[in-house]
Amino acid sequence: PMESSSLEGMDANTVQSYFLYYGKLSNQMNMLQDNVRTTLYYRAITENIRDFANKAVMDVGAGTGILSFFAAMAGARRVYAVEASRMADVAQALCDGNPAIGSRIKVLGRPLERIHLKHNTQAHTPDQQQQQQQQQQQQ
Repeated sequence: PMESSSLEGMDANTVQSYFLYYGKLSNQMNMLQDNVRTTLYYRAITENIRDFANKAVMDVGAGTGILSFFAAMAGARRVYAVEASRMADVAQALCDGNPAIGSRIKVLGRPLERIHLKHNTQAHTPDQQQQQQQQQQQQ
């Protein structure tokens, strides 16, 4: 459900190209097949359960929703998977096909700038999670 209008202040062609690129399953597949990357994200999330347990979490640029699933596995009560490209449909299909975990994930198929939530969410970027994981390994 890609929105055709540009985001405020951004070139419409640039926005469309960005969402078309990430809306292709082949590009998502390349990221998912990066075993080092995916494993680090998995460990960073599932080994820090205290940061996710019973919390509302937002996965911005969710793609297929893999990080959303990891957050739900780590105990998040609700995960908002924000994906403005057509990949939101794939993420929703994966949630529907895996209701034990997917039922806690709400796929929002629009840009972040157009989302208004009632819940407070805590910001954790994948880079912050990787840094936290590396710091724990060094201790």
